[in-house]
Amino acid sequence: MTGDETSSLASFLMFYPGYCQQLIKLGYLDTLNERRRVEAFLGIEEMVPVEA
Repeated sequence: MTGDETSSLASFLMFYPGYCQQLIKLGYLDTLNERRRVEAFLGIEEMVPVEA
């Protein structure tokens, strides 16, 4: 793939609803998995329980 083709693909994916939904879901689940580290980083002792 050339640079232009890669840019076009990236632009397409960023506005493709299915891709965006999966990206958001992945980020949410990753944050839940790293919850304790996120809490420590933010200086939060304990967050309200969240159901996955």
